Amino acid sequence: YDSRRVSAGSLFFCLPGAHAGGHRFAPLAYAAGCRAFVCSRRLVSLPEDAVQILVENPRHALACLSASFYGRPAEKLTVIGITGTKGKTTTAFFLREILSGCGFPCAYVGSNGVLMEKDWFDTVNTTPESSELHRYFRMMVDRGITHVVMEVSSHALELSRVYGCQYEVGAFTNLTQDHLDFHKTMDNYAAAKAKLFARSRCAVINTDDGYGKKMAQSAPCPVLTYGTKDAELSAEDIVLEHGGVEFTAGGERFSLAIPGAFSVYNALCAIGICQ
Repeated sequence: YDSRRVSAGSLFFCLPGAHAGGHRFAPLAYAAGCRAFVCSRRLVSLPEDAVQILVENPRHALACLSASFYGRPAEKLTVIGITGTKGKTTTAFFLREILSGCGFPCAYVGSNGVLMEKDWFDTVNTTPESSELHRYFRMMVDRGITHVVMEVSSHALELSRVYGCQYEVGAFTNLTQDHLDFHKTMDNYAAAKAKLFARSRCAVINTDDGYGKKMAQSAPCPVLTYGTKDAELSAEDIVLEHGGVEFTAGGERFSLAIPGAFSVYNALCAIGICQ
């Protein structure tokens, strides 16, 4: 889908873009040796020997074909997705440490790149494009990794980067004003986040957040709610100190050496996902 990375034998996907559609770069891909193109309309800019595969949605096609190309590796992994404006990265790292410590080799995908065992891989986006994502999934399976926790951005959900991925658990942390240059309104932003639950077997949702409360009511899968108020997994007897936080949840006392009320929410989310 990037004309700068094309070589002879490549299949080029003309993806719709925010500023310039991929069809504009098809001639550059042709000049680099590509002769097969996936596009949503026939391109008159290409010579007659170019094979044009017409599809309704090139992004869906890229996701489906990438999964097949790499042997559907996501189906061999337990995939956990976390969405929300804040707390995704911290909660994801909590989970990676918990799962790995319990004997489940766990990888991470998110704003800090991709982490497999002790190897880091840089990524451009919080959630990589589908072709990269399935390539990383393949690497994880080949390394014997069984679980992966990933940050799922609203862009990834809206732009079908995770199209076709099935999540064992989908979690929502919170929603604050962000990315409105792309989503335009907070309601659109929330609707993009909520798409995660349509592809999750179960959900863990912060219902102290107003948008989270709506998502919990409309999610098409079983939901475990968390928070400090009227939630199934509720933090009580909270102690906030400069050196960290303490709270009780599910009959257990937890102590976390990261200060701030947000740490209680991040920990609750991780606990809920593990449950």
